[in-house]
Amino acid sequence: MTKEENGAAWISWLLDAIHKIKYQKQRPNVERVAACIRQHHPQYSNETVFQHLEESVRNGLIQRHENKGNVSYKDPDSLPRGKSKGLKLSPACDLTKVFVKAVRELGEIDGSSIRAIEKFVASSYEIEFEQECELSELLRIAAKKSLSRGLVIHNAENNAFRAVIGRKGHSGRNNKKEERERERREKKEKRREEKREKKERKLKKKQKKCF
Repeated sequence: MTKEENGAAWISWLLDAIHKIKYQKQRPNVERVAACIRQHHPQYSNETVFQHLEESVRNGLIQRHENKGNVSYKDPDSLPRGKSKGLKLSPACDLTKVFVKAVRELGEIDGSSIRAIEKFVASSYEIEFEQECELSELLRIAAKKSLSRGLVIHNAENNAFRAVIGRKGHSGRNNKKEERERERREKKEKRREEKREKKERKLKKKQKKCF
C-alpha cells in the first residue's frame, strides 16, 4: 500500500470532495465524489471510490443518506442546512482553524485567495464585531500561522492557499504543546501591541488638547 492509498489520505480526499460538491450546491453522490477525486488522482475508478466511501460510512467518518433511491454522502461535522455558527471578532482573535476549514471546504484546485476565503467565511458565519477590526486582516494573520504550522500550502503564482492532505487531526502531543506555547506567545505580543497603541492614542489626544 502506497502513501497515497492509506486510510487517512482517503478520508481527507473524500471529505474535501464532499465539501467542494456541497459548496457548488450539488448532491455529493458516488459519481460526483469520484469525478472530484480524479481531478487530482485520475487512476481511481468509481468502484474504488465507492468502496472507500462505504468503508468510511462503516467507521462513522462519513454519513450516508438515501432519499427516493438516491444515495448521497455527508461530513458528520458539517452544520445542518440553514444554520450558521456565530463568530465573534476582535483584534486578538485567532482564525487559524476557521481559515484552514474554509480552504478545505472551498477545495479549489489552484488554491483560494484571501478574498475568496473572506467571502466564504462571511457567508458561512454570523459575524459579530466585539472590537474594531477587519476580517481580511485577521485572515491574513491566520494564513501566516497556517503556513508556519504546515496546515496549508501557498501558491506564490496566484497568491492562493491549498489545504495539506492528511494533516487534519494528526499532530502529535509535542506538536500540540508547541502550538499552545506559540499561541500564548502570540497573544502576549498582541496584548503588548494593543497597550502600545492605547498609549500612543492617549499621547496624541493630550498633544491635540495642548495645541
